[in-house]
Amino acid sequence: MEVYIMCFRRLLIVLIVTLESMCKSEDCYCLRKLVGDIDSPVFVEQDPVNRRYYVAQQSGVVHIYSKDWEKESKPLVNLTNDVHISNNIWDERGLLSIALHPQFHSNNLIFTYSIRLINGKEYAVVSKLEIRPDLLKEDIILAIEQANQKLNGGQALFGNDGNLYVSIGDGGSLDNKNISFAQSSLSLLGKILRINIDKTEVVDDHLLFYSVPDDNPFVGKTSWRSEIFALGARNMWRCSVDKGTGYLYCGDVGDTDTEEINLIKSGKNYGWNIFEGSVAKINRTKNEAIANEGPIYSYSHGDMGHAVVGGYVYRGKAFSSLFGQYIFGDYVSGKLFRLKLNESNSKYNFAQCTQNKCPCDARDKPGKFLQSFSTDNEGELLILTKQKGEILKLIPPLSAVTTCGSCQLLPSAVVLLCTSVIVTMLYSI
Repeated sequence: MEVYIMCFRRLLIVLIVTLESMCKSEDCYCLRKLVGDIDSPVFVEQDPVNRRYYVAQQSGVVHIYSKDWEKESKPLVNLTNDVHISNNIWDERGLLSIALHPQFHSNNLIFTYSIRLINGKEYAVVSKLEIRPDLLKEDIILAIEQANQKLNGGQALFGNDGNLYVSIGDGGSLDNKNISFAQSSLSLLGKILRINIDKTEVVDDHLLFYSVPDDNPFVGKTSWRSEIFALGARNMWRCSVDKGTGYLYCGDVGDTDTEEINLIKSGKNYGWNIFEGSVAKINRTKNEAIANEGPIYSYSHGDMGHAVVGGYVYRGKAFSSLFGQYIFGDYVSGKLFRLKLNESNSKYNFAQCTQNKCPCDARDKPGKFLQSFSTDNEGELLILTKQKGEILKLIPPLSAVTTCGSCQLLPSAVVLLCTSVIVTMLYSI
């Protein structure tokens, strides 16, 4: 009899440990597909008032979706005849980002960043769209000539200060990596720009649809474009503003060696093409000529991937343990990672959970090529994939036994109750 009691106790202990491990929140994420079969989605903005989603496609179309992800028949805007792009899956051109004006509901303004063909030459174009019923008015704010069909990455986004920040790839030569405009004080290529789009300015008899903030770092300096906020960028792909601190973070896609995450600061030089990350490039003679602002994190090409996709500092509520951490990923590997933003900026893997830890409606597998991150009004993270044209939402794992199908989920409260009953039984034997 004592042998049976001992075996029963051991079985109960195993059961308790199993239940407890299943109830613990895992450091992983689940994915719920919101919508799919979109032609290369590149960015999502959610209207803070009516909660509609505006989804930008690389082809130039911006579609409207309801808060429940029902697609409206008429797009918000169609720029397919304006943007320049091929069918190559690696093409970096086309419509690359949209940004709602902070007072969108009173002025109906949206800002875009795209690559366009004008008079036979390619330009990185920042435009202002005024959207009214049956009326679309576009003003070109900036048109920056590109050197080639690569390193076109860029984005327009608003900072907490109300200014428009624009990241622009360096447009370096494909056949001569020694050529780069990122270190040129007179070129806007390879820079982060900061402009005030609520105020016009006349310069050299030309009306500009923006002005330069007085506190930009190079205002009044000879031989410097005053729009420049920071320099030395190669091909920044996805920047974001931390809504909590106002800090601007960007992922900068590397060349042959290093991917990097940068904290963008006024007047700083991020090194390209003299540095790639914190590594001085071979056969350079200018390594001592600049004060290089190194990345807050970088990784070599390998298991993590080969093309960084900048993400967001998490400010949502679903993942309480991630609050204040920076989530980013890689275009090629599709993997996600998280940075604890402190003195060491420690990196941790952030993997997708096994299916039995996820809600039944959040067990989707992403397609290839992580195109971009976005967030909804609550600060929850969305990822956009290129191959399947999906928008997926990151969902935390359940603290429950999760069997889908004919069986129901067993809530964590029930699991805890069962565990307490088992413990009572154990000690009563």
